[in-house]
Amino acid sequence: MLYNQQQKLNAVLRYYDKFFNREEAREMHPWRGEQRPLVKVFDTAEVSMAARRLRNKRATGHDEVAGELIKYGGEVLHKTIADMFNNIFTQHETIMELKQGYLFPLNKPEKLKIASNTRPLVFLPALRKVLSSIVLNRIMPKVNEYV
Repeated sequence: MLYNQQQKLNAVLRYYDKFFNREEAREMHPWRGEQRPLVKVFDTAEVSMAARRLRNKRATGHDEVAGELIKYGGEVLHKTIADMFNNIFTQHETIMELKQGYLFPLNKPEKLKIASNTRPLVFLPALRKVLSSIVLNRIMPKVNEYV
């Protein structure tokens, strides 16, 4: 039985460390490579479309940037974001903050309050959501060919 908050926190951390870092999983090597131009660059219209999909009043990631800031930030901001994405992919550099999120273990209703009875919610930065939306929009036509 876990009695204090620190013991509970440690139990949840151990559970999710095993959950997200399984022994049988292959190690992912850092994303590195030769610099080269993109076949299709990110543009302002693409970022604007993805930003419009962000939902209002949602939890922020560790960067504490609300989706509304990007959604209603305007064309100058959307162009800056497109340029940033282009630089990330042409320079083959990653922004570590886009890979990080807050883990919030939510208890399943009417279940014993133990780590294995939680649902992992991960709060990601809004910029990652924009990037994911753009990538999804780009790959969906090919995915639909196989579905």
